[in-house]
Formats: sequence, structure tokens, C-alpha cells
Amino acid sequence: MENKFLIFIVVVLGVLALIQLVKVYEITSKVTGNKSQENITPGENLSQASLFLVFMFAFFGGTIYLMLEYGNGGLGTAATEHGVMIDDLLVFNWWIILPVFFITNGILFIFAFIYRRDPNRKPNYLVHNNKLELIWTVVPAVVLAGIIIYGLRTWNFIMNPEDEGTVIELYAKQFDWTARYSGEDNKLGKANFKLVTGTNPLGVITTKGIAESFETIDTEIDRLDSVLVG
Repeated sequence: MENKFLIFIVVVLGVLALIQLVKVYEITSKVTGNKSQENITPGENLSQASLFLVFMFAFFGGTIYLMLEYGNGGLGTAATEHGVMIDDLLVFNWWIILPVFFITNGILFIFAFIYRRDPNRKPNYLVHNNKLELIWTVVPAVVLAGIIIYGLRTWNFIMNPEDEGTVIELYAKQFDWTARYSGEDNKLGKANFKLVTGTNPLGVITTKGIAESFETIDTEIDRLDSVLVG
């Protein structure tokens, strides 16, 4: 706890020191007359804007490489019928997300290059555009509605199968799963955590399980009595 508090204090002091350095730099720039944002040369502007394009190609190239390297969204072979349906849903989402990803990010970087600062360019302020508002409201709404409807259909099919299936209860623990299957009547026997023992790890209620639980309790009582008496 003390180490975490010291780390927190160090981080806070580091941030404060950085803020003070920025203030010192600003004051020094004003005193020495260094260049400000207003008098950056066109060449500097062009180089910075060009770096946006370089990063865009590197960014898109890395994304395409990962897609080709791992394929199918990085999904492995589905092990169940439901896994196939979920994978199809994810691939459907990929087909929608990837074009939007490339288009929006491409526009972002290209616009940063095209509309880099130019002192001779006059800005055109667009206050409101009903058609533009309608387009970027309706189109995402329709696309999201399609994704949601497809997802709900997949979920309903998985959660409401046509056949009754077999009832299975799974117990999760670190690095292991324990499964309890139902009997011929497709019903699980009752269980209680109070009956959990070394030979009955799931606490299934049986005559033998209850007897073992009482035996364990009696053994513990005898051990405590011997400690108290001793």
C-alpha cells in the first residue's frame, strides 16, 4: 500500500513539474522572441502535413498486413454450431466496420494534409446544413439497426434452441472446468455448498454425501475439543 502511495505521489509531482516546464518554455519564448504559431513557415507546415500522410500509409499498411496474416478477423475454427453463428456475426460486423474505418481515417489524414494552415486561405464557416445532419444521422442509425437485429436473431436462436438438449452445469475454477451432467430425466440433482468435501467437490445432495459431511464436521469438532482441553 505504501509503495502504491509513493508511486502516486511521484506521478503527481512529475505531472506538476512538466506543467511548470511548459510555462517556463512559454515565458522564455516570449522573452527571447522565438517563433510562435502565427509565423510558422509554409515549408514547416508542409512537412508536418506530409507526415500525416506517411503515418496514414503506415497505419493502413499495418492493418492490412494483420488482416492478411491472421485472416477472418483473427478467428479460429469454430468448435460448435453456435460458434459458427457467432463467427458469422463477427464477420458481418467486420464487413461494415472496416470500410468505415478506412474511409473515416483516410478523410482525417487527407484533410489534415489538404487543409494545412495557409495564411492566404479564408475560412468558410458552415453554421448548419439540414441535409448533412440528416445523412449522418439516418445512415448510422440504419446500419446499427441492421447489426442489432442480426445480433438479436443470433442470440435468440442460441438461447432458444429447437431441441431441448442436455442440461449441464459447469463449475469454473482456475485452470480447470468441472461439468455435472443431468440424468435420464434431464434434471440435475440438488446440491448445496455446505456439503462440499474432498470426495464431493460439487456438494451434490446424496445420502452418502450427507454422511461424509457429518463425518467431516464430527472430525473437526473432535479436533477443536482436543485443542481446547489441551
